[in-house]
Amino acid sequence: MFALVLKDWRNAKNSFYPSLLLGLPLILLLSFLDNRTNSNLLHQNQLYWLIYFYSSISVFYRSFGFEHRFHNFHIYRSLDIAPWKVFVSQCVAHFGICLLIGLAYLIFIPIFWPTETWPMFELLALTAAIAACQTPIGCLLGLLLQFEREFLFALFFLPIMTPLLLAASQLSEAFYPSWIYILTAFFLAGSFVSAMVFQFFFDELTQSQ
Repeated sequence: MFALVLKDWRNAKNSFYPSLLLGLPLILLLSFLDNRTNSNLLHQNQLYWLIYFYSSISVFYRSFGFEHRFHNFHIYRSLDIAPWKVFVSQCVAHFGICLLIGLAYLIFIPIFWPTETWPMFELLALTAAIAACQTPIGCLLGLLLQFEREFLFALFFLPIMTPLLLAASQLSEAFYPSWIYILTAFFLAGSFVSAMVFQFFFDELTQSQ
């Protein structure tokens, strides 16, 4: 299991820099608009979450690209590796990448908004919770891309992630127990459903290769 996580981590790292660079133009654009209008279009925490979610799309979009390119699904089937191990390994690797992206933006964004006070540790802890909720569904949708069903990613990812974006925005302002309950329910339900559906599509993909 450790070797599987290590392999997925190395593959996931290839998505880190492209995803990070994807958000930098958005930072520059929002900073430019704020300077031109002399007004804050978005609250500082909302700026962070908008840029973070925008970049995380790239992470999950590329999640199984290397697996498919190197025919790793055929190797998984030959070695009789259980689908749930692949799912957990992918989730762990992409959770770490999302956390690194959040940390990088917490370092970059204050450079463009130096007058704002950024609660870095609180935002990083909340990023860890949001990333834990994101990764099961994100990895499942990333697997669906290997079936040439890109429209499913575009159709489902953003609507499904909307409660997480709202929860992140609200919990950045104050502690709301109701949003904590929503995040907990989202994580449990999303992880269970994603794991079940993942196994079905994983078996279909390994049999087709």
